[in-house]
Amino acid sequence: MNNRAAFGFLLIAVILICSLEFAGGSSLQSETINLEVKEPLEVLPFDTVLTLFPGETLEFTVTVENHASISYNACLSFSLNDTGYQEKHVAFSNNVYAIEPGENILDAWLSVSSTAPASQLEVKISIVRDLDNSLADDLAPSLTLFGAGARWAAEEGNSVLYINWFDNYLAHHLSDGTAWGTWWREGQLEQIKNDMAEVIEQQG
Repeated sequence: MNNRAAFGFLLIAVILICSLEFAGGSSLQSETINLEVKEPLEVLPFDTVLTLFPGETLEFTVTVENHASISYNACLSFSLNDTGYQEKHVAFSNNVYAIEPGENILDAWLSVSSTAPASQLEVKISIVRDLDNSLADDLAPSLTLFGAGARWAAEEGNSVLYINWFDNYLAHHLSDGTAWGTWWREGQLEQIKNDMAEVIEQQG
């Protein structure tokens, strides 16, 4: 056997021995553990009875517990056990809230049309995290200009007067009729108010 053949035979033998030792050795140890991502927001028990007459708007509060260590944007969701009655006669607030860690007391409202019949109903209240609402990093040019204007009007203070259309709508839409011509829908008016308020808060 020449030297080249002997070297090839020796190399094959070493590879086989190493392969056998690896196969016969102890395998890598692993451990499987459970991972749970929990919903952080919880509506706390609501023991207040809501009472109002047709044509009225009622303001009330809802307490939400944030079990996490960070803040979230979230909306309150309201639903009656009579969906037909809700569609015809009842409107609820649709605010976006900044939910801080711990207990949060949130202001809400409901409005009943003046033509609503008397009824005893149940309201289901849920809290839903708003995964799409983010103004901080991507402001529209108009909101950027508005925020800068508020900062300038405050003269380096921390107060500014902003009169919004949504509050005017709440104050007068029932007495002036439900048709406001070419105005935005109620939800759009409220979203404009929320965007404006958040920009003003960002400006301090």
